[in-house]
Amino acid sequence: MAKTIYLGCYDNQNKRAVSPAGVTMMDYVINSIAKCSGECIVISTAQSMSNKLDREIVKVQDNISIIYRASLANYSKWNIFHKLLKKYINRKNIDSELNNIIDDGDTLVVYHSLALMRAVNKIRMKKNIKVVLHVCEIYADVSENVNIRKKEIDYIKRADAYIFSTKLLEEEVNVDHKEYAICLGTYTSVKDIVYKNKQEQIHVVYAGTLDSRKGGAVASANAAEFLPENYYLHILGFGNESEINDMKELIATLNKKCKCKISYDGCLSGIEYIKFIQNCDIGLSTQNPDGAFNSTSFPSKILSYMSNGLRVVSIRIPAIENSDVGKYMHFYDFQTPEKIAEAIMSINMDTNYDGRLIVDELNLIFCDKLKRILVNLNE
Repeated sequence: MAKTIYLGCYDNQNKRAVSPAGVTMMDYVINSIAKCSGECIVISTAQSMSNKLDREIVKVQDNISIIYRASLANYSKWNIFHKLLKKYINRKNIDSELNNIIDDGDTLVVYHSLALMRAVNKIRMKKNIKVVLHVCEIYADVSENVNIRKKEIDYIKRADAYIFSTKLLEEEVNVDHKEYAICLGTYTSVKDIVYKNKQEQIHVVYAGTLDSRKGGAVASANAAEFLPENYYLHILGFGNESEINDMKELIATLNKKCKCKISYDGCLSGIEYIKFIQNCDIGLSTQNPDGAFNSTSFPSKILSYMSNGLRVVSIRIPAIENSDVGKYMHFYDFQTPEKIAEAIMSINMDTNYDGRLIVDELNLIFCDKLKRILVNLNE
């Protein structure tokens, strides 16, 4: 019987280096695949954050199994030879897992990554399989590398079907009009797990990368200077040590002159993340509007906010404004602290709103389309 396998940098044990936003998106798609096809086998490419890890198979549900491949320890003091050796062994491990798990006739769903292009091309040469690419962005648009972008686009075009994060992305790369589904983010509404008391302050949160190229975290933080004292601005962010230290220093400076309270609250995931943002009222999607990535990517944080009942403030860009959730956003047009603060303060917190109802409807649409794609590929 044909299997459906999901390949991506995934971890639900907090042992491996992953993108929290990426894992949240993968969780949703993996569970959707399991519902549509009856079973999903996940092959994780994530590497150890510290200690050496052995290969492990974890059954998280009756119809979902995760294969964590072996991973060497991650030592920052390793010399260049050891780093190259680790890279080689990691590649061999991924190739071995794919070769051992995948059979002719299977469907491989891949969370698009530059690091996986070689492995996917290799297994397609060995096995008669169908490949569904889960494409959330064109990574070369962030680095603005023209040569890498061409290779990336050529690789994407060879897939048999797609899950895209935006309609704009689909229009750009799906030139052969293959089957696709649009998944803006996690279409899973989350019931309240915390009792939210009536608060004197309105809590605003930015949750996402601290990467200066995306620009969202710094833009959100600086908006605090233009918010009154009845607002509390939280930054939840992941990044390298330098990016985290820079954010802490910026917040320390802002707290000396702002009426609005602002804090850096670390990088949370899972239940702790849900508890935190459910105690907030407004979520910020404040990425740099001039970035090339804006034409092909959708901030998954928007769906995460809506799934937990938050209102959302966003930069006005086509990928968001023209999406299925565009009419529910509170937009600002210029990436300045003043305009972000104005958009935040324009929200009437006394109006009826429940983003969960919108998310539930989008979930039904996506699952129906995904099921048809998987069925058609196996015919």
